[in-house]
Amino acid sequence: DLHSFPTRRSSDLEPVLSAVPQQRFTDYEIEALTGGVLFRAPIPSVDPNLNPVSIRITYEAEQGGEEFWTTGVDAQFQLNKMIELGAAVIDDRNPQEERRILSSNATLTLGEHTQLVGEFAHTRPGEAKSGSGERLELTHDGADLQLRAFAGHTDAEFANPSSYLSANRDEAGAKASYSITERLRVLGEADRKSTRLNSSHRT
Repeated sequence: DLHSFPTRRSSDLEPVLSAVPQQRFTDYEIEALTGGVLFRAPIPSVDPNLNPVSIRITYEAEQGGEEFWTTGVDAQFQLNKMIELGAAVIDDRNPQEERRILSSNATLTLGEHTQLVGEFAHTRPGEAKSGSGERLELTHDGADLQLRAFAGHTDAEFANPSSYLSANRDEAGAKASYSITERLRVLGEADRKSTRLNSSHRT
């Protein structure tokens, strides 16, 4: 499977604006000798609203060894007009890279164009220590004003290779777009990212 993602995945502590599936032979080719992917059309680095675009490729390969199960469940529940709750569980029993991921999310609709989303993810890679990550995002999509503000945090043991937030990571930012006239629009953006280094000391 191959997709083009404007911005990031919400299910892995990442906000997603849209996902565009790409079809082999129609949108891209795979070179038989090198295994490289060749697109038939350029993939932009940003969308029309300057949101970053990423490419995600999912593939399967035979690794040998014993067979194993990979299972998952994803559920969303609309509690009322304002609140939506969700949860997901993934259990990968791959002997070479065993991993369990549990996540939950909540969406609060504050108005016709405004939403507040919170997510929590808990990972346990095999017998290693478990870790967690959190994300909070506020969005407003009005006729003149579009706003997105977010903050994310992961601890040292967080282990989800499909998440853009790696372990020991803090990230926060805001982006706003305001249309003054039909031909004039003002954009503003601020980001803060930091990676904490593991350290130890004795007393």
